[in-house]
Formats: sequence, C-alpha cells, structure tokens
Amino acid sequence: MWEKIERVAVKLNKPALNIRDRTIAINASALNNYRGIKPGAHVNLLIDNENSLFGFKITSEDDKNGYSLGYDGGSTTGSLVITCSRVIKNNTILKDLIGSKEINELHYNKDEEVYYISTDASLVFSIDDRTPKHKEIGAYKYISEGEVVYIGQGLLSSRFADHSLKEWVYDDIMYSVSSDKERLKKIESSLIKAHIDTNGKLPIYNRIKGANFFQP
Repeated sequence: MWEKIERVAVKLNKPALNIRDRTIAINASALNNYRGIKPGAHVNLLIDNENSLFGFKITSEDDKNGYSLGYDGGSTTGSLVITCSRVIKNNTILKDLIGSKEINELHYNKDEEVYYISTDASLVFSIDDRTPKHKEIGAYKYISEGEVVYIGQGLLSSRFADHSLKEWVYDDIMYSVSSDKERLKKIESSLIKAHIDTNGKLPIYNRIKGANFFQP
C-alpha cells in the first residue's frame, strides 16, 4: 500500500562570508536571507578595529569608494564576490582569515544597516576532535542542530564537565583557546552581540542562566 511521504523542509546554511586571496565571497544563503545583498549592488567596505569587526554597507552606484557585487566565477547561481585584492593584502585582519576553514557567519545590524562578521570570534576547535588541556581557558559556544544555544568563556575543562549542565540539549561545542582573559571577554561579547543582531535575543541557555557579563 502506497503512503505519502511528508515533505521535509531543508534548512539553508547560514549567511556567511569567506576571505580569499583576491576576493571576498558571500554565500548563496546571504542572498536568500538579506534583501539588500544582490548581484550588481554596490557596497562600502568597513572595518572596526576596536571591536574586531569587518563588514560592508549598501551604497549608491556613483560612490567612488564602492565595490560591486558580482557572481562568483561568472556563474549566475551561488555565491557573490567582491573583488578587492589590494584591500585584503593591506589589511592584517583580513589576511589572517584567508583560507580559514571556520565559517564566518554574516550578521546584520539593522540600526546601522551594516552586514558584518566578527574577526576575533573564530572558534576553531570542536569538542569531538580535540579535548581541552588542563588549565586551558577559552571562549566557546554550545550548538544544537546548527543553532547556538549557549555562549561563554572560562576554564574549558571544568566548564565542559559541569554536571549542572547535564540537562542541556546540544550536539557539539566549538571553542578557541587563549591565555588573554581580556581578549576572551571581548570574544564572548562579540559572539553574543552578533547572535542578538541576527536572532533578536540571547541564546536559550544564556537567557536561562542569565548573562550579567553582557548588557545588550
């Protein structure tokens, strides 16, 4: 007897930005999620060194400082690129991101109308691939089915072994390691700010536990 198969909604990858030697690539999901990002649009490239942010803002075609968004490799589908080899070459923050395997999630600040990534908030390790060493400190985020459910920083081994979190639902933890406590606070704040800009609220377990380290 035939049975109807229910349609399964396929979740698109999150909007992201990737730095290459000569171009900045914006993935197809950004086109689907952000109305302003489209082929032929012109943008100003922006940098916030104090908060380690890189981004762009839609501008007019006659803006002499504008860059055009074009299709990647001449294709009419998929990602868009900004060709700006000199900008990448002359900017330390961008040079450090070239070829990174980390997904640089693209966020949008509605008030400033800026699309941006946090360049100081790259979490390079997965708990499944690397166990934190004794006394290592770092920033981290708990993830459940691709969604960030908690963001924090501190002594990694004790945080990850915290039995009070045993009821949490998650399938991965991404983290970075640094001995600079002030930098970790900065990374934590950058991650939380970006999450709020994109989702309009704190991750679910930050809301439950409280986040007195950050005031949105």
